[in-house]
Amino acid sequence: MSLFSCVSPGPPIEVLHMKSRYDQDPSSVKINLTVGGYKDDTGNPWVLPVVRETEFAILSDPSTNHEYLPALGSEAANKAAVDLLLGDCAATREGRAFGVQSLGGTGPIRVGAEFLQQHVGCRVGRYSDPTWINHRDIFVKSGFTDVTSYPYWNSVTRAPDFQSLFECLESSPPYTVFLLHAQAQNPTGVDPTRDQWRKICQIMKRRNLIPFFDCAYQGWASGDMDEDAWAVRHFEENGLEMLVSQSFGKNLGLYGDRIGFLTFVVKDHTKIEAMKSQLTLILRPMYGNPCRPAARLIEEILLNKKRRAEWSTQLMSMVNRIQGVRKDLRAMLEQLEPGKDWSSITTQVGMFWYSGLTRAQGMKLAEQHVYMMPGNGRMSLCGINSGNIRYFAETVARVTRETS
Repeated sequence: MSLFSCVSPGPPIEVLHMKSRYDQDPSSVKINLTVGGYKDDTGNPWVLPVVRETEFAILSDPSTNHEYLPALGSEAANKAAVDLLLGDCAATREGRAFGVQSLGGTGPIRVGAEFLQQHVGCRVGRYSDPTWINHRDIFVKSGFTDVTSYPYWNSVTRAPDFQSLFECLESSPPYTVFLLHAQAQNPTGVDPTRDQWRKICQIMKRRNLIPFFDCAYQGWASGDMDEDAWAVRHFEENGLEMLVSQSFGKNLGLYGDRIGFLTFVVKDHTKIEAMKSQLTLILRPMYGNPCRPAARLIEEILLNKKRRAEWSTQLMSMVNRIQGVRKDLRAMLEQLEPGKDWSSITTQVGMFWYSGLTRAQGMKLAEQHVYMMPGNGRMSLCGINSGNIRYFAETVARVTRETS
């Protein structure tokens, strides 16, 4: 008998399961709307030209090497990421903000959660309902003992339920960690207004709650990276200490490069070195050191005025394409099924359409070679293009008509 005979299969991860079904489907009309990764209008991955040009420049530089980075990453990349996030503010001018390079979007959240649990004594974590399920699992695996969701979405009205969120904040004990989406809430694509953010900030400050932002889509909500950082910057302006997970998979297209940063904003800059020493002890047994190549890309693009401007333009082109998809798709569905409300397609922002389709309808779509997230109705609109949008719209219209 094998040592591993006791191991039983784990439950399937829906996004990976549906992507696998897509990969195995031989149909020529199949559409992949599972993973949140940008594709161009031909359906192919798009490497931003500024990334490609910078990669060539780095490879041509004789000083380029493959040495280890320090455990906390590239100091230049860390600073560039913090400045992109916070802009010119009191925390950066006074040396009260610092960043730690990590792995993608999950790494910064995991490191931050373990730090809060081990060194601040946090045990209560809250994530939005709905959200990216890794939020829950990271808190649990980091040693939090009270991990549940906070209300965000009303599935009946198909709109955010901010009153219930406010009530949850008011009733939570001090030092509860709230995982907040900085922009383009995943999966709903509906963010708080500025007034609602102000109220969230006021309650968290008064109740001594800990904001932990997940900033995975800076630039993807509005096309403007400063605009999309407003919520985080508002919290900083109001004197809250906080953590922010920041990743560059979506806005710079560095999905497989796994480049992310954990930013801290603190009140007392004299504690930063102690914090860095403890963060080093947390991440060293976890992954040792972060990745050098992607950090170099961050340095060469964010710290170069010309390349930074090119990036902004190219990011806007991605956002504009998806906004065009939203407009065209809504028009098609309103023509095909005029009795239904398709307004959510264009009122939501970011990469996804939180469609409101049921699990049964999602599985029906898969039977017609359209693969999305049946569990919550989320679809990545990055998989829609001029060559498949008509088939997609007709399939959605037919499935919703037959299952209503």
